[in-house]
Amino acid sequence: MNKAKIKGTAWESACVEYLKRWWPKMKRAALEGTGDIGDLALPEGWAVECKNAQTINLPQFLREAESEAANKGVRNFVALVKNRRSKGESGAVWDGYAVTRTRVWARIAYEHERARETLEYLTALDQRLRTGGINESAYAVLARESLAAFSDDMARTGD
Repeated sequence: MNKAKIKGTAWESACVEYLKRWWPKMKRAALEGTGDIGDLALPEGWAVECKNAQTINLPQFLREAESEAANKGVRNFVALVKNRRSKGESGAVWDGYAVTRTRVWARIAYEHERARETLEYLTALDQRLRTGGINESAYAVLARESLAAFSDDMARTGD
């Protein structure tokens, strides 16, 4: 195995270990040959490309991650790039760069905001149910409507 491959594998393994705090079952993806689906198996719905390169080439890294997303049949992709240039930074995963295209970030940020708003509404609705401000039947209808609206909105957030 060449030095670049060894460094790349080490970076992938470091990314796995760091990301296990959110995804305990995180692991490196199996090699897929020409139909590469990314370097990490989780999170679901994502293609994750890990890069530990001497020269940071964002356009190339993003093309690879986007191609892997297409191979995997998902919309979300990111390149986790080792920070090798900044003085005073550790080179650890948490000091690296998570890079995606603006359209992907915008959709994810929007979906996150809608999820937060829906959770706040459902929490307030639950509080009303607990304090007697609403009956169970009305609660069920309002909660179902809120979740349906959220689901419909998420279906419309395509690229």
